[in-house]
Amino acid sequence: MPSLEVETIVADEAFSISPLGEVDLLRETNTSFREWLTQAFEPAKEISFEGTLRVDAYIAGQIHSDDGKLILSAGGTIDGDLFVREALIDGTVRGDIHGTGRVELGSSGRVIGDIETAQLVIQPGATFQGRCAFTSKATSAREAA
Repeated sequence: MPSLEVETIVADEAFSISPLGEVDLLRETNTSFREWLTQAFEPAKEISFEGTLRVDAYIAGQIHSDDGKLILSAGGTIDGDLFVREALIDGTVRGDIHGTGRVELGSSGRVIGDIETAQLVIQPGATFQGRCAFTSKATSAREAA
């Protein structure tokens, strides 16, 4: 099993994971974490669903559902933007959340990004770094059309 060198740094600075001592080109190009992650592991994905989607692992990409509910468990991580009716976040989201109905951050939830929703619930213990904008359901429906 190859070992990974992991370096975590703050906010908009570069982030690097260099497998097997390879040259760290990331420092030279100053690529953002999200761009680097997408380039390094797999092309960005766009996931569309109906009904309820439960995420228990790692996903990179955008998630879309006009009428769906997203449940992100404590062990799940999403790097990308969410466009859903309802979201229950107990894991980590690094991206913006657009919820036409309701967004709830559970006690172990962590969001690094902006939230736009009609209803927002933040349980004690949750972490939220970003801005929040409240919209009415009627406004969200008109903008989607």
